[in-house]
Amino acid sequence: MMIRSLYVRNFISHRDSRLSFPEGIVVLTGPNGAGKTSILDAISFALYKEHSRGVSLENVIRRGEGSAQIILEFEAGGKIYRVERSVVKTGRGARSDVKLYENNILRAYTDYEANKLIERILGMDKSLFLNSVYIRQGEIEKLVTARPAERKQVLAKLMGIDDLEKAYNEMREVIKPFEEKARELYGRLEERDRIIRELSDKTAQLNVKEKKLLALKKQLEGIQRDLKETVRKKEEYDKRANRFRELTSRLLEINKHLESLQSQAMRYESELKDAFKAQDELKKIEPKVSLIPVLREYTHLKREESLILQNVKSLEKELDELKKHKLVVEKYSYVEKVYSESKNKRAELEKLLQTKAEVYGRLQTLKEQERIVCSELKSIREEAVKALSEILESVRPDMSFSEASRLLREKIKTLEEKLSELTDLIEKRSHEIEGLLFQIKELEEYMSELSRSEKCPLCYTKLSSLQRKALLTELSQRRDLLASSVDKLKADKSKILEERGKLESNLDRLKDFEKTYLLRVEEGERIRREKLADVRNAMKSLEKKLEELKPLEKEYEKVSKELEELEGVYRDYMMSKKYLEGRNEGEVLKRYNEMKSRLSNLQEKLKAFEEKYGSMLQNAEELLKEYSDLEEKADKLREKIAKIVVLTQAINEAKARIGELKQAKERLEGELKKLNYSEEEHRNILDRVSELTDEEKKVLADFSFTEAEVRKLKNDIVELERRLSELKRLEKEYARITKYISFLKKIRSLYGKEGLQKTIRRRSRPLIEHYTRKLFQSFNYEFLDIHIDDDYNITLVSSQGSESVDMISGGERVGLALALRLAIARVLAGDKIGFIMLDEPTIHLDEERRRHLVTIIKRLFKERDRIVPQLIIVTHERELEDAADVVYRVEREGGVSKVFTETEPQVSVSFS
Repeated sequence: MMIRSLYVRNFISHRDSRLSFPEGIVVLTGPNGAGKTSILDAISFALYKEHSRGVSLENVIRRGEGSAQIILEFEAGGKIYRVERSVVKTGRGARSDVKLYENNILRAYTDYEANKLIERILGMDKSLFLNSVYIRQGEIEKLVTARPAERKQVLAKLMGIDDLEKAYNEMREVIKPFEEKARELYGRLEERDRIIRELSDKTAQLNVKEKKLLALKKQLEGIQRDLKETVRKKEEYDKRANRFRELTSRLLEINKHLESLQSQAMRYESELKDAFKAQDELKKIEPKVSLIPVLREYTHLKREESLILQNVKSLEKELDELKKHKLVVEKYSYVEKVYSESKNKRAELEKLLQTKAEVYGRLQTLKEQERIVCSELKSIREEAVKALSEILESVRPDMSFSEASRLLREKIKTLEEKLSELTDLIEKRSHEIEGLLFQIKELEEYMSELSRSEKCPLCYTKLSSLQRKALLTELSQRRDLLASSVDKLKADKSKILEERGKLESNLDRLKDFEKTYLLRVEEGERIRREKLADVRNAMKSLEKKLEELKPLEKEYEKVSKELEELEGVYRDYMMSKKYLEGRNEGEVLKRYNEMKSRLSNLQEKLKAFEEKYGSMLQNAEELLKEYSDLEEKADKLREKIAKIVVLTQAINEAKARIGELKQAKERLEGELKKLNYSEEEHRNILDRVSELTDEEKKVLADFSFTEAEVRKLKNDIVELERRLSELKRLEKEYARITKYISFLKKIRSLYGKEGLQKTIRRRSRPLIEHYTRKLFQSFNYEFLDIHIDDDYNITLVSSQGSESVDMISGGERVGLALALRLAIARVLAGDKIGFIMLDEPTIHLDEERRRHLVTIIKRLFKERDRIVPQLIIVTHERELEDAADVVYRVEREGGVSKVFTETEPQVSVSFS
């Protein structure tokens, strides 16, 4: 597998970087903090979503951006693969998306699918990749300079043995729940004997209760037989009682009806006697009553005559009025049209004059609006300039608004440029401090090693006590000098930070003013100018309209005067016209003639009445009043006389019905005697039914209670049998769990130091030893063999004998470290390694060791039989740059990492 190309956008400190990776050595160089290691992180992140920037995905997105993207193209198994990973900020963190292409065909688009496919393609998972391909800062030297125990721990981590130790410890937590479950099951199994005893007791109780239930059942059956017979007798007596009540009720009704009929017959006989008396009295008053209709008709005709006379007079008066109004209408018929035309004309003029008033009013309003807008424009400009003069010295209160705005924006631009310069300076100071602190840390480590050892930590030459003391003093002075420089730089950085803080505060204040005040003022001024233009256009239009309406006032006065002169005549004309509209002269005349005719006919009838009845009609109304009471009395007498026939018939029918009821009464009395019903005997039977019912309820309750006890005992027995069955199942489960716990403990022991860990060390050690020997001998050192024991103590064999790591030279030690690290990678990944990434391999090494390591790397990766086709290395070493096939220089400008190509790669790049 080989890397072909890489594209990063907004990843860590890189805004937009593209790199190609040919076969051979690719060097990434540049100052500390420039973003070199970020490129290695990008490769690791693209393949396995792994980075060195903490846990959160947000940390890989460049500050101030919302998303990051990485496109990595690599070759494996004769196919071209392209991984595209992107990270997007969300409201609650960040989201990662991925696409994996094989020869430009999409093969995966989820993290899970892509990661699994990459593991299958490369033949290694994330852990194996990080331990075999990606060699971080300080790892090479640490392998040989560390004590054997530390070396053993480092190798264990690289080979994944520490994961086995972690699994060994975590298996304890896996086993723990099963042990707790086993203890719980054991506790539950302890109640088995108690359940067996309880089951035996419940079975004995059930036998006793079932016998009692049988006895109660027999007793209940006897009571129910007696109750059934007694109920039968009760039902028979109930029927007699119902019949007795029915006959008694009917007899009572007959007696009531009989009394009612006898009383009714007596009343009818009394009314018949009164009817015969009324017949005699009517004969006496009948002559006077017969005269009443004549008197009534005569008085009616007299009243009608009086009304008709009144109507005749009214119609004569109405005919006179009609003639008078008719003359007025005929005389002034022309007035209506003239008056209407003048009135309409005046109304039109009034509308036009009203329009003029409205136009004038609107004109005054617009003039006031013009004044207000002009005042507002002046006010907001003066207010803005005054407010700006308070925060910006170069602005005077009497300055124009446009000039003040220009000065503000120039000031903001100047402050932004100054702020950018200070930020770059702070970053520069931070890098300088970081570099000095790293040097101090190196010196302190050397001093610490020197204080514990008699050898020089750089060249491993044995030193005398005076040499050690002198060297410690020199190192201490260098450290103090560096610390003093750090303090000065920190103080300088603090001053710059303080200056930047003040600058940012001032800039924020000016930007806030521009955003919240100045821009609002400019927008308000624009709106008011537009409004002022609209107002002035409207004023011109209204003034023109006022000129057009001036001649209308004189014409209005003329029309108003004409209307005043016509007003009286028009009012009389309209009154007469309105009077005539609701009346018809011919119709009135017709009604008048009809009334005259009716009056003549009526007077002839009255004359006929007077000739026939003579003096009797002289006081007709008084006689009518006197005789009217007799008429009412005669009507009442006739009503009584009319009842004679009906009353006679009703009396005969009542006497016949009385005879029938007396016969029915005799029949009912005979049937009651024959029924032979005894109320006392009926009551005794009812009492016996109640007594037997109570006894039945009592026995039934006892039976139900006993039956419930039997049912409960049976349920308890079933439950106990179920629990006993459950305990048998738990016994089996307990046996299975204890067996499984034993199995898990065996697995855990396999993960332990004496299990797989020991096996891996034992099996991997010869392979590591073999590959280390092979690589180390290729460096042409004068050593015949290398031995690594089970505790990873390293012994080198030369023609002069065996030597430990501490005895060989610094250069030989570096070669041994690199051979050992590459051997570990070979053992872990086998033939799958197509490239290796080294991050600052020469860090912490002195000049001699650095030169030696550079020579070895050039030999391993530049010669024809190179061990790995591709090496990507982050370094400061110029010799490695000279030996590289491609050199990329990484620099940081304004917080953004930029990649510059110093040696062109001989490979095409594709980011399709």
